[in-house]
Amino acid sequence: MSRILGTQFGVEQREPYPSEVEFFKSDPNIAGMATFDDRVILSPFFEGSDVERQSVLNNERARVFMRTRGIRPGFKVSRDQADRFQDYGSLRDIRETIAARIFSDDPSAGSPTKDQQKFVTRLRREMFRFEKARKR
Repeated sequence: MSRILGTQFGVEQREPYPSEVEFFKSDPNIAGMATFDDRVILSPFFEGSDVERQSVLNNERARVFMRTRGIRPGFKVSRDQADRFQDYGSLRDIRETIAARIFSDDPSAGSPTKDQQKFVTRLRREMFRFEKARKR
């Protein structure tokens, strides 16, 4: 078992398993990921600032939160976003990627539509509501 490093929005951050370290080593452009066990990990090779690290964790936590809480985006994807994320899997995967990136203020999401912003506002409200209830 890997050590738990923290929890936010009900999603734990843990240390990566050896196989995950090898994955990150093989692609140093990947800063972190949501894992099969509904936790988040950061690449040990990621040298970003504290703000950048928090942004990556927020992105991945949003993915896990959507997956585990059943909050699924149904918004349309712009042509630019469809082109940008064409290799990211299913339409659901693409929508969740876009939503998580908007949530974490990652400009690589492209220009968010009004429906995307509306969904992320709802997601943000639910995540912060969960965090507030957890701390009581």
